[in-house]
Amino acid sequence: MDITAASARGNLIAEEVGESPAGYMTISGTSMATPHVAGAAAILKQQHPEWTYTELKGALTASTKGGASTPFEQGSGRVQVDKAIGQTVIAEPVSLSFGVQQWPHTDDKPVTKALTYRNLGTQDVTLKLTSTATNPKGKAAPAGFFTLGATTVTVPAGGTASVDVTTDTRLGGTVDGAYSAYVVATGGGQTVRTAAAVQREAESYDVTLKFLDRAGKPSANYLANLAGVSGLAADEWFQPYEADGTVTVRAPRGGYVLDTSILVGTDPETYRGADWIAQPKLDVTKNTTITVDARKAKPVNITVPAKGSSRCWRPPTTASRRRTSASASAGGWTRTRTSAPPTSARRSPTARCTSSGTPTGARAPRSSTAPSPVARSRSWPPVTPAPTRPANSPP
Repeated sequence: MDITAASARGNLIAEEVGESPAGYMTISGTSMATPHVAGAAAILKQQHPEWTYTELKGALTASTKGGASTPFEQGSGRVQVDKAIGQTVIAEPVSLSFGVQQWPHTDDKPVTKALTYRNLGTQDVTLKLTSTATNPKGKAAPAGFFTLGATTVTVPAGGTASVDVTTDTRLGGTVDGAYSAYVVATGGGQTVRTAAAVQREAESYDVTLKFLDRAGKPSANYLANLAGVSGLAADEWFQPYEADGTVTVRAPRGGYVLDTSILVGTDPETYRGADWIAQPKLDVTKNTTITVDARKAKPVNITVPAKGSSRCWRPPTTASRRRTSASASAGGWTRTRTSAPPTSARRSPTARCTSSGTPTGARAPRSSTAPSPVARSRSWPPVTPAPTRPANSPP
């Protein structure tokens, strides 16, 4: 949802998106939502200076206006400051997460969580409770997928009252994915909205990755990317990490590309390079264990026809080790796929490029591409030259 608001002088975002009309800009996202919600909280704090931050958040969340979107898109709804000021009943927690129910679902068990209503006022309030649930396709969830333990509850002044909320993912049939619900409690001239969600996992398996350095020992210094390209995995991207060199991800059935850089050294300020190892075709159809072994990497060099060409490499930004969508940019990656066979590559940086591409210090390859099914471009930490032994950097 776009919001139009006044633009501060010298605002960098306004310089990018432009102002319309002059002095105002219209954008969406956290850059616009955050200051508005913060302002709403400030107004509420003026009205109720004794409230804690959790009570302020509870009132803002409970008094929202619902829309056609799901909790994944709008949370509990749209902030209504005028309603929040008079709100005396809030929900704890402000939302309910039922986590992930792993595939297969024949052995799923109902999961129940308590939703507690707190009355900050001086009068008892009786609430009438209803719920609506949506499946991953935007349709109504099957009857019984989310249920309430009671349809009415009385919350005493200054006290609390609870009701159970239960989800039963066995009722999802063949529809896997994220299910959501709203629990709406009305009474005493106010409404309390609470969002709930559960992930009904699609067919998935454990993929265990083991990373070994050049000495054949478990490595704590690596960057791994597991990108889905087909089947249920088509929209998946994992960047797993565990310090002991072994990590397990829960991956949907399908085809993946796995590529890894195992760093040489232990200090980010003195890495001497990395061994780049790619597996362009990985079909996940069962629990799988893969060992990524830096000892299989081979040195890679390249010559170019231009005389006087400098050899250097460009250091990157800090790598992300979180799971993110393959459709979004992540960590400055660019990716291409070819039909070339699997390969392991090793490269030897001995100097860094400046921001303009001019090398500083000794000469090393600025850019070299091994014959690989995956080509990539990425930022990288600084390195210390190691002229006596070929060091490595990621392609």
